[in-house]
Amino acid sequence: QADLFVFPSQMETFGIVLVEAMAFGVPIISANTGAAPELLGEGLAGVLLASHDPSDLRRAIQLLISDPQLRARMSANGRSRFLLDFELESNALRLLRLLRGAKSTS
Repeated sequence: QADLFVFPSQMETFGIVLVEAMAFGVPIISANTGAAPELLGEGLAGVLLASHDPSDLRRAIQLLISDPQLRARMSANGRSRFLLDFELESNALRLLRLLRGAKSTS
């Protein structure tokens, strides 16, 4: 259980840990790099850091710690995004539909 997930890595290109945090419904603070902007819905599921300056990280942490409603909204957005795009069962069903569609066109 956590109030937020802080991941300021500048080296991560996809950020599977961001998807994992969304699965647990945790709001995220992430560097604005790689797939983070797309994964976080341009900030709907977390805060994208404006720079690599530690003061930006401090402000983002303070923002989320001080605003429980914002944390709750970002948590819900991240969890919804996870269920829609990354959850195993929904992806398996999506793949099955695509395969069935491909079979019927051949």
